[in-house]
Amino acid sequence: MRKGALKPGLERESAIDVLWVLTSSDSFHRLVRVQGWPAQRYGHWLGDTFCDQLLPRGPAAALLTGRRRPTPTIVRAASRSAVRP
Repeated sequence: MRKGALKPGLERESAIDVLWVLTSSDSFHRLVRVQGWPAQRYGHWLGDTFCDQLLPRGPAAALLTGRRRPTPTIVRAASRSAVRP
């Protein structure tokens, strides 16, 4: 991640913690398996939540992401890089 891409005031270690929690298999299990969300809905929600929690709002956010909502492929790639033991 390049410097300055995070929401103002959000430190790198806190961003890693947020990603770690959001990408837990428990979140997927509860929303998709237990609550019956379609996997695509989960992917869109997760991508939106990543953006809301981690990126600056407004025009800068659009420049950083290049889109309003990340595709599920971007979400999966972000999930793999965020998971730490």
